Amino acid sequence: MNKAIKPLAFIIATSVMLGCSPKEKSEIQAATSYPSVEVTEVQSTFARDWMTYTSTLEASQQVILKPRVSGTIETVNYSEGSLVQKGDILFTLDSAPYQAEVNRLKANLFQAEAAFKQSQNEANRAQRLIRDRAISTERYESRLSQATQNAAIVKSISAQLDKAKLDLSYSEVKSPITGFASRAQITSGNTVSAYSSELTNLVSTGKIHAYFEIEERTWNHWLRSEDLGRDVEVRMILSRDDEQIHTGLLDFSDNSVDPLTGTLTVRAVFDNPNNHIKPGSFARVSIAPREQESRLIVPEKSIITDLENKSVLILNNDNQLENKSVEIGKKIGRYRVLLSGISEGDFVTLNGAARVRGGMKVEPNIISLESKILLSQRSK
Repeated sequence: MNKAIKPLAFIIATSVMLGCSPKEKSEIQAATSYPSVEVTEVQSTFARDWMTYTSTLEASQQVILKPRVSGTIETVNYSEGSLVQKGDILFTLDSAPYQAEVNRLKANLFQAEAAFKQSQNEANRAQRLIRDRAISTERYESRLSQATQNAAIVKSISAQLDKAKLDLSYSEVKSPITGFASRAQITSGNTVSAYSSELTNLVSTGKIHAYFEIEERTWNHWLRSEDLGRDVEVRMILSRDDEQIHTGLLDFSDNSVDPLTGTLTVRAVFDNPNNHIKPGSFARVSIAPREQESRLIVPEKSIITDLENKSVLILNNDNQLENKSVEIGKKIGRYRVLLSGISEGDFVTLNGAARVRGGMKVEPNIISLESKILLSQRSK
């Protein structure tokens, strides 16, 4: 409850010094002067219990680029580390062998089509002759069979030509996604093997994913599958940037709990339009229930740590400091939640036990702290 804090030293000094000589007044002032101490009122605020997990970030899409055909790299066609678009040609292989194969099969196809056309004409002629009994059945069937075989040869060579054209097109290695390309692992003049050599890797833009493990109890208590992607807020802080908060949403949970660890893998998605957040970065990810509860809070620097004990110095009605043991909760920005030990309206020293101790009388200097800023503070 609120206390009426009296400027005790001032009242005593004023009443006693009336009628005293200057020397006596000076001695009385020295005897009755108490140290000035900053104190602040214990406040309550609505806050949520943020639970923090660690994560290594991943791009929403990541591709290790490999060639689909073997050959020698002629050119590298992109700036390393730059943004590339889906379909951009990043590497060009020597296409001469594949172009030669296409030309050879085109010639074979032309020859096969001519042979098929001739055999088809002979089969048609044999069909007319067989009706007039001017050709033997054996000769008739032979010509039909030859036409059928030549048709199959045309289809086979045509399929080979299609494959050769694909191989020729694969001599231009294109980006399968829009994203940022890493450095070229293999440069011009080197020979690469199909589906084996790693040319570079690409990561997509727009979104970044954070996978982390939450406790089964937490999931069952206040998370549900239908909440994903809607109103479960997620906050992320990068280790290199301890001030900026990135907000996102849960959009995935695994289909089962790991029985060995009792945890469930979930994923949060965050906007990353300019690729400022790099995949592979370490991050702290925090989630909290939607419901907020009223909590008592004091500045973090008001708490005194003595081995395993936590306490604060509170101001009583006589402007005397008392040491009170407290049970602390989670940290919220520059503040700490207190679970027990003091009441709303108590006054605590702002800087803990700096220059003061329990039992001392002090001259309080009340510092007003706005609790509403807590709602915008991040959780650590």
